Amino acid sequence: MLPAENDIQTNERQFALEMLDVIRKRQQEIRFHKLYYARIAREYGATFDEIGDALGVTGAGVRKMLHRAGDEAVA
Repeated sequence: MLPAENDIQTNERQFALEMLDVIRKRQQEIRFHKLYYARIAREYGATFDEIGDALGVTGAGVRKMLHRAGDEAVA
């Protein structure tokens, strides 16, 4: 392998790792917002099934998500 090729691979490797870090951070933000808006929806009377439909998961999944987050309103 030529030195220039090695530099390109190193740069591409670093770029790929940086992009994975960006994706991880966005996923954390999405998890926060998903929980935030699920709680708001529950406060305004949405059912677990309605929230689940909006998120593409089951109502039981929403209930578990809120329960894991320590939401006392989950029953």
